[in-house]
Amino acid sequence: GGPASEDRARDANQQAIDESTLDDWLPSYELTAADRSDEGQLLACDRTHYPAEFAGFDVVSVVEFDLAEGLAAGLDDRDAVGVLAGGQTVYSSLDRFYVATTSWAPPELLDDGDIEVWAENFTTDLHAFAISTDEPTRYVASGAVDGSLLNQFSLDEHDGYLRVVTTTGTPWSETDVTESQLVVLGEDGDRLTEVGRVGGLGLGEQLYAARLLDEVGFAVTFRQIDPFYVLDLSDPTAPSVSGELKIPGFSTYLHPLDDGRVLGIGQDADEFGGVLGLKVSLFDVSDPSDPQEVAVWTLPNANSPAEYDHRAFQMWGSTALLPVQSWGGSFNGLFLLDIGESTITEVGRISQQTTFAQPAGCRKVEVSDVPTESELFWMLSDGYQHVQICEAEATGGFGGAYCETFGVDDLEWMIWDADELAATIERLDIAPTDRIEVCYPNEDWRTSIQRSLVIDDTIWTMSLQGLQRNAADTLVVTASLPF
Repeated sequence: GGPASEDRARDANQQAIDESTLDDWLPSYELTAADRSDEGQLLACDRTHYPAEFAGFDVVSVVEFDLAEGLAAGLDDRDAVGVLAGGQTVYSSLDRFYVATTSWAPPELLDDGDIEVWAENFTTDLHAFAISTDEPTRYVASGAVDGSLLNQFSLDEHDGYLRVVTTTGTPWSETDVTESQLVVLGEDGDRLTEVGRVGGLGLGEQLYAARLLDEVGFAVTFRQIDPFYVLDLSDPTAPSVSGELKIPGFSTYLHPLDDGRVLGIGQDADEFGGVLGLKVSLFDVSDPSDPQEVAVWTLPNANSPAEYDHRAFQMWGSTALLPVQSWGGSFNGLFLLDIGESTITEVGRISQQTTFAQPAGCRKVEVSDVPTESELFWMLSDGYQHVQICEAEATGGFGGAYCETFGVDDLEWMIWDADELAATIERLDIAPTDRIEVCYPNEDWRTSIQRSLVIDDTIWTMSLQGLQRNAADTLVVTASLPF
């Protein structure tokens, strides 16, 4: 804490640097093949770069390899290129590979605890690499834009210009200091410099979705009502807002369709911004100045993995395959939605909840098999609990649900009348060594479908419980593979 502390710290740091070697600064690699192993320094000195503006001491490496040859041939010093910077989000066009990362404000701006100063000073750093099948990947340029990046769909390149959508203000707080913007960057030597900008998107709101396509872009912000923006990107030096639509709820994933239509997947909301459940919106953007929501499909108390991971969603012809998880207990599975010109129609459902649910050696107890004046009747009549009789050697369990196990003697508190108890045991053919399992579906997420894939005329679905194959025409289960 004395005046000499800074000098001592500087001397210690200088000594640490003087005693360091190249291996302390550059990344290394280890390659394990079927018949050998290899290791070494990943980046050659002449393939390691630093941006014009300081971007930290991390190293981002871009490594290329031939998928046909694999990595068995090893790596040489032209297979990787790096830059002194951090990396969080990647986006690639046909000839450029971009790495982006949020650059937090330096500590001196935070000493006084002024959040507005912080909000005005954090940026997103961007680094561009030239990619080609004919020559090694090379580092090209770096730049920065104000604000934070939402995801990879906030980046896009068209005609040599990089378009970026960011949100300024505090990323975790929907206050009046937040604002989204689109910035267009061009390459100027080793710098990515701004050539155009349009701001004012969702003042006081957060960015929930973005999609940039050639000369048009879309953005969704939300606080209480969802503004859906259509952006004119035809002039990179003067991007602008073509149209705006305010509707309840918000989309977190935007999927472009043909004929000037966009599909949005997100959450429905009330007038106060409270979420209500899954919402699929069909937008008509054929007139960019007057976007319209022409169809809506909702499922209360539900969400979808596609809201935060676009790989969970796919279009099969005109049919959208959408995995759904309902926290209201109504349905967990895959919805098939036909997307018409101005309609969204449910055409089928696929579920794994019964495929992997009933274990061998266990049989379900139906409500009709138990006396109406009994605890067991009340368990079964609400449709929530699953009750089964399992043989002594049966594994038991039910589709990942939480199950309580009881012996046959415990039926006495489930069925109060002695005569009814004896009749039920006989009717259900319960052996003294059997056990009773009462299963509560509070872990139905194990059979919640996470991915779907169409192969020929079959639909494959995957959950944490296993793989299932359904016929595409009838949706009948044709095969399953438990994990």
